[in-house]
Order: sequence, then structure tokens, then C-alpha cells
Amino acid sequence: MQTKSTKIEERIQQAVKSFNIRKILFAIFCGFVVLLYLFICQDDFTIENLKKITDVDIRYLALSILMLIVRDFIYTYRIKLLAANSLSWKQCLVIIILWEFLSTITPGAVGGGAVAFLFFIKEGVPLCRAIAYVMVTSTFDTYFFSINGPFGFHYAYDILVGHGLVFAIMVYCGILCYATVMTFALFINPDLVQRVVFKIVDKTSLRKYSDTIKENVGEIVQSSRILRKRGKIFWIKILTITLLAWGSRYVILNFIIASFLPNCTFEQHIEILCKHLTMWITMIVSIVPGGAGTTEYFFLSFYEKLLGNYKPIILLVWRFLTYYIYLFIGLVVFYFWLKSFKNKYNKIDI
Repeated sequence: MQTKSTKIEERIQQAVKSFNIRKILFAIFCGFVVLLYLFICQDDFTIENLKKITDVDIRYLALSILMLIVRDFIYTYRIKLLAANSLSWKQCLVIIILWEFLSTITPGAVGGGAVAFLFFIKEGVPLCRAIAYVMVTSTFDTYFFSINGPFGFHYAYDILVGHGLVFAIMVYCGILCYATVMTFALFINPDLVQRVVFKIVDKTSLRKYSDTIKENVGEIVQSSRILRKRGKIFWIKILTITLLAWGSRYVILNFIIASFLPNCTFEQHIEILCKHLTMWITMIVSIVPGGAGTTEYFFLSFYEKLLGNYKPIILLVWRFLTYYIYLFIGLVVFYFWLKSFKNKYNKIDI
């Protein structure tokens, strides 16, 4: 029978192997294929429209870059707060850069949480706490969508009407269910969740996945014991930080649009923000790395009327700041991180 430490070591080995050059190259390939498609097949992507980059208002563009920095700072602070200041600012920032990089090379439907615990392991965080931190971040992220989702649907109703609306609502309901279950499991009654899940597994066709499911539920229970030691004020801080982080993520697009269309009204900016939120909810189930293709499709659908001939250049600037910059900077950071991790992880307290 395998010991606990052996199972943990195998899990780390499997997670490390999931980072392979083929996935990274495939993500880069998907990004460039989408760009090539846009230039060949989209009538709006002309040299004349791309030359509109010269119309940019540097002040608003600088604000969009500033919000990018603010967003990463807030995410970094959230990790530092979760780790009770046991990690340095540099360690937390590296974790965020790698996590963003992971999101560019994995489909939204898969997410990076499955292997994100490695980023904490590398910095000396024990596995049980690393998993707890990942669970907290993913759960609190869903709170943002749960709270703001209805506002997004209100402004995007005309675009989503029909099957698109049904699909978006189904995704939103899935987010609500996840947020509810994880909240109950992590903060209210994890033992009850464990008993219910075990009964369901033992009495259904899920028995063949029994070991994996029970192991994952066991990790949630263990994480709960770690997290419930924190006070209410701490969790209010985490929630506030999470809402600010996601808010700053979304207003990046508002500032980019303002840098080309400075006459947009306050109401239009609210519409831009809400449509962006709805677009993100819909893209969560994307099966393409980094949402390549689906992101561009939804962007063009949601903002076609508002942006006019500025649509191509705004799309490219937005995708560069929120996707390609993390893909290429993250690739460099990841190379050195993975090399260091493979030399060190066996010595870490797990």
C-alpha cells in the first residue's frame, strides 16, 4: 500500500509532467491562428483601420496599463494575505505571473487550479495549505461572478437572446452551484459534505472513481480545518480584495476604449463593463487555451455597434495587454521556475 507521502510525491510528479512544451506551443499556435484568421477573413481588419492606432489618447492608455499593474498588485496582496505573510512580495508576484501564464495555455473549462498548488509548493508551502489557498481563490473568484452576473445579463440581453442566453444562464447557475457547495464545504459543515458525497459515490456508478473523488473531498475537509481558524475580518478583507481585483481587471477594457473613443458616456462605460462580465462568464467553459478564438468572437459580437472602425485596433490592444503579455512574460518566468522546481521539490516539506 502506498504511503501518504508517496501519493503526494506522485501527484506532484504528475502535475509537473502536465507542463509540457507541446501545450505551450499549441497555445501560442492557437493565438497566432486566430490573429491570422481575423486579418484574412474579417473585413474590418484592414491596414487603414489598424493605422487608427495613431488616434490613441496616451493618457487613457496609460491608465489601462496602470490598472493592469494594480490588478496584479491586488492579486499579489491576496496571496500574501492568505499565506499570513509567510511569503515575500516577490514570491507572491511570481505565483501570480505563473498563474496568469497557466490561464493562457489551458482552456477555461479546465482552469489552472489543478496544478496551481505547485506554485505554492515551490515556495515552501506545505501541500495541504497550498491546496487550501487555491480553493479559497477559486471560490472567492466565483463570488464576484455570482454577485455581478445579473447586471451583466441585463446589458447583454439583446446579444444573448435565444440559445446564447440559455447557455449563459446555465453557466451562471453552474458558478452559483460551485460557489454554494464550496462555501458550505470550506466554511460551514465540511464533514456533512464529505458524508453526503461518500454516500453518493458508494451508491452510484461513480464508484469506479471512488478513490479520486474521496481524495479530493478529503482535501477540502483538510483545507477547511486550516481556513476556519481565520476570523471574519480576515474573510471580509479577502472578499473585498477579490472584488477589487476583478473590478480592476474589467476596467482595463474601459480605459482602452476611452483612449480611442473619449466621448463615451458614463452609461456606455457601464454597458461596456457589464458586457465584459457577461462575455467572461460565457468564456469560462471555453475548450481552447486562453479562450483564443472564442474571446475574439464574443468581443466582436458584443462591441460591434459601439466601436465602429476602431474595433480591430481596440481588440488587438486589449488582447495584448490581457493575454499575449502574460503568455510571453510568463513563458520566460516559467522556464526558470520549472528548472528550479524540478531540482528542489523533492526536498520540500510535503
